[in-house]
Amino acid sequence: MKHPAPAPAPAVVAALARAGRHNDYFRIETTDDGADDWRPVTGLLGDGLDALLGAVADRLGHDDPRVAASIAFQGYAAKLWSPVLATVTEAGVLPDLTPAALRWRYRAGEPVGLLLSPAAGFATTNPIEVYELVVDRHLGPLLAAVRDRVAISERLLWGNAAAALAGASRVLGPASAPLRSALLGLGRLAGTVDEDSGLRRTCCLFYRIPGGGTCGDCVLNGRHRAGTRGR
Repeated sequence: MKHPAPAPAPAVVAALARAGRHNDYFRIETTDDGADDWRPVTGLLGDGLDALLGAVADRLGHDDPRVAASIAFQGYAAKLWSPVLATVTEAGVLPDLTPAALRWRYRAGEPVGLLLSPAAGFATTNPIEVYELVVDRHLGPLLAAVRDRVAISERLLWGNAAAALAGASRVLGPASAPLRSALLGLGRLAGTVDEDSGLRRTCCLFYRIPGGGTCGDCVLNGRHRAGTRGR
């Protein structure tokens, strides 16, 4: 496939700033604040992933490593999909969120933070180009690294990625629906969500945490009525 044309850096910064107004999952920093806790995202395939999974397990207070792995992966997927869906939908800009271009940090009580500096991206609305960047180049290698550490279903994790995408689309509203639907029909995301009902076909395991309940889009909603949670 022909590579998309680069977008001017100011356009990428403006698109990300607009996206960040939705909520914290949509926010990607484009200016380095000088803090010493930023780490290369490429490190998430090694020791950085161990640190993230441990921090999430501590926050959840649950000793099943599958639960921490699932919640950490879904949260990270949401942190990628949310700004991407927003910038492509609202500005026709796909930020360069390849692992080599990004830095990350995790602070208790916050979503994973991402830093894209210098800002760069592409002018495109092509779902295949979006999929290749987020799924093939980023989430695929991360999923493999998670499964190297934890015995967790690949299908479950791709369901988490799809749920994160659908959650971002719900925040953005109808304008994002065509891109969301196209992405959910591609490759590893295909078949993970029933678009008619909005229910995913796997469960993120959040219900295993005492008081956690099930998500609004959970496949288990017919059997587990302990409660619901948002994104």
